[in-house]
Amino acid sequence: MEKPQFVDDIRIKGAYTGILLRSPVVSGILREIKTPQLPGNVSLISADHIPGDPMPFGIPIFPKKELSWFGQPVALLLGPDPALLEQIAQHCEVLADTSEINEKEKLIAEKNYTQGNIEEAFDHPHTVVEGTYTTGIQDPWSSDTPGAIAVPGAAYTMIIHTATQRPGHVRSSVAACLKINPSKVTVKVSRLEIDLDSKVWFPSLLACQAAVGARIINKPVRLILTREEDFLFSPKSVGTEIAIQSALDKQGAILGTRIQISANFGAFGIFADEILDNITLAALSAYNHESVSVEAKGYVNSIPPAGPTMAYGLVQGFYAAEQHSSLIADTLGENPASWRKNAFIHTGLIDAIEKDSDYCRKWAAYELLRKSRREGTAERSQYEAPRGIGIAAAYQGKVNCWGIAVVEAEIDTAAYTSKIRGIWLVLEGKINSIIKRSAAISAMQALSWAMQENLVYQNGRISGTSVLDYPIFAEEVPQAIINFIGSDSKSHTGLPGNTYGAAILAFSTIPAAYTQALSQALDSPFQRYPADSQAIWKALCQS
Repeated sequence: MEKPQFVDDIRIKGAYTGILLRSPVVSGILREIKTPQLPGNVSLISADHIPGDPMPFGIPIFPKKELSWFGQPVALLLGPDPALLEQIAQHCEVLADTSEINEKEKLIAEKNYTQGNIEEAFDHPHTVVEGTYTTGIQDPWSSDTPGAIAVPGAAYTMIIHTATQRPGHVRSSVAACLKINPSKVTVKVSRLEIDLDSKVWFPSLLACQAAVGARIINKPVRLILTREEDFLFSPKSVGTEIAIQSALDKQGAILGTRIQISANFGAFGIFADEILDNITLAALSAYNHESVSVEAKGYVNSIPPAGPTMAYGLVQGFYAAEQHSSLIADTLGENPASWRKNAFIHTGLIDAIEKDSDYCRKWAAYELLRKSRREGTAERSQYEAPRGIGIAAAYQGKVNCWGIAVVEAEIDTAAYTSKIRGIWLVLEGKINSIIKRSAAISAMQALSWAMQENLVYQNGRISGTSVLDYPIFAEEVPQAIINFIGSDSKSHTGLPGNTYGAAILAFSTIPAAYTQALSQALDSPFQRYPADSQAIWKALCQS
């Protein structure tokens, strides 16, 4: 069966081009949109033209007054000639009064969960292990640029072409903003490529903007973002800071765990409750905690709204849980795989990944080198290329489908970079060539996110990085070795028959396995990803 076209490749006869005019301020009040004299076939569509709900899913299609992030769309310029429209857009001016930037002050979601007697667990523990684990804000890079095409029909019907993972969300949003019955909206899903990108609510916003324009001028409207627009203004991942404190008994079992979660949802906080639930669930992972206390908070501020990318928060939670588990093992002086077997619900995956990667032998060898360097007894050659290996496990949310990864890395102490010596991934499920390919691609992207992809916002704007120099895939990375187990065992719960489950498990395991490898290689705790050259340099300076 032939794949559908990318939305950018779809051509509709007589379609007008749309160009978004955007907020020039990070936070403020819209005063006026000034344009040159517009030709008769060019229109400006703004909030006043929306016939129905101006915020069908919590974000303004076009803001009436309040501006919430730099680059927020405020109006849509429409015309039949793209070149002329571009010239006109360059002479348009959005005037706004600047207000104080919201740096992280508004609480929009909160979750609290307790189980057992947490105070008793921390009353007289044998050991307390604590760490704070951070995931940076990253761009959910897509192989195609976001866009939507709206085609009006008779009796107030509307056809929408867009790449979306939730066509029902597009349909209901467009129907609400046009004030028509959802049955009058037809959504034709264009080609989707990489899973877990920004194709959840963002296509609905673009579809609403295009649909309002199409309804007003009664012509098809084609709204396709440029690569630069997508990079600067589209939804990013949710940044998190997760502090975990565990009380252990003499055998290393977890008596109690305290978890504090802070999540940055950007402006508005779309799907905040669902994402915060998943972060909390994953931060507990599947280890045996006799008692638990969780306090999770979600905030909004003046950067583009965060999307439910990377498995709706599971990745951020699992990263913290798996880093913390390895810190516990390191504190106890135990092999992280062995500790997991004692505390982990699913041990079959650990046995399989140990066999595939030769994890235990390598961990023991690298651990011996780490101790000898720490004690000053290592030979000079053992300082030149430190090596480490890390392990991390996760499951795919409530369907309870498992995956585990191992990453082996070597440090170039002159260039402050890491070289990946091997990636192994074991998934519970039946072997499927499509899923295996998806897992391999997702493993590469997940490792790239863990190694180098990081966005820094200063005063509400992306700082020091452009779409041209933002790294997408790490170079010189070996192909992941992927195995499947459990298809005939009673423990098998079945990997979903699509690529989504494999992608989730790759993203939920590989970043933690990578930073654990760095921690062992450099004898320094890496508790944040991405862990880039600057982080490696700092660790080398401290060693």
